[in-house]
Amino acid sequence: MAVILSSIANLLLFALIGYILTKLGKLNAEHAKILSALEVWVFLPCKMFRGFSSTFNMDYLRSKYAILISGIAILVISVSIATLLVPRFVKEKRDRPIIKYSVLISNYGYIGYAMCESVYGSAAMSDMMFAALPFSIYVYTEGYRMLTGQEKISVKRMINPIFVAIFIGCFFGITSLSLPSLPSASDAVLYASMSPVEIFLGVVNKITIDASACMAPVSMLLAGITVAEFPVKEMLSDKRVYAVAFIKMLVFPIAVILILSQFLPKSFVIPLSMLFLVPCGLNTVVFPKMCGGNYKLGASIAFVSILVSIATMPLCMKIIDLVCK
Repeated sequence: MAVILSSIANLLLFALIGYILTKLGKLNAEHAKILSALEVWVFLPCKMFRGFSSTFNMDYLRSKYAILISGIAILVISVSIATLLVPRFVKEKRDRPIIKYSVLISNYGYIGYAMCESVYGSAAMSDMMFAALPFSIYVYTEGYRMLTGQEKISVKRMINPIFVAIFIGCFFGITSLSLPSLPSASDAVLYASMSPVEIFLGVVNKITIDASACMAPVSMLLAGITVAEFPVKEMLSDKRVYAVAFIKMLVFPIAVILILSQFLPKSFVIPLSMLFLVPCGLNTVVFPKMCGGNYKLGASIAFVSILVSIATMPLCMKIIDLVCK
């Protein structure tokens, strides 16, 4: 439990730093755009590349295919339930997509991967990335469509740095290719024995390692900057936010953990559960903001879910340990 709490505290403190610096006027929306661009174009793709290139091969597919199938099944079932229930409980039509998305999609790409790696290790994080593939497809197709109010799904959204990095990582994994590692700076003999191409590829390898390490801190800083755009009073005034946060952060993940633990081994339950027990995704802010839509409700849900996660994430992880013994 101490490891879980320290990992959660470490990440949430970065969010707090982003929040405080924004409130003090040291950071603003322009800084967030720069950090977001770096996250999408550099840090997260490098993390995805390293995850898939190190684990993705035929043996991995044969032993872990149930993770992907389970992810698809959970997505289909949860989307069906949300599509049926959200319109019945949310009167305002313009708010339905935001609430539906918030219940379905966690901030697994930024917070989830970092949390999973910190608590359960890099192997579990790679499994989580594998399980998240159907959710990522949903986010950039139907998720993007409903949050931006478009009539048709934009398949072009699938061609982005993250999916390109996944494809390249899978290629490296399947073909057993790997980037060379650079020797220590003091080892002149080894450097002299390397060709210019090997040195260049070694530098690229080092870049992916260093960029991957930036993914988690930057994502949490972004979360803090984003929610700091609105007054706390306004974000806490909508009662619906608490209901969404309760369902998303407690009911949903506990149900997934208890159900999956009956059918799958612990090594599968962990990455699948981690998709749901982290705070709500920030795309409810990012996507509507891109087209001038309403993103205040999304920011409120994200803010409250981050606060609630301080208690719910350790609880859900403890439940994982108990039911998967």
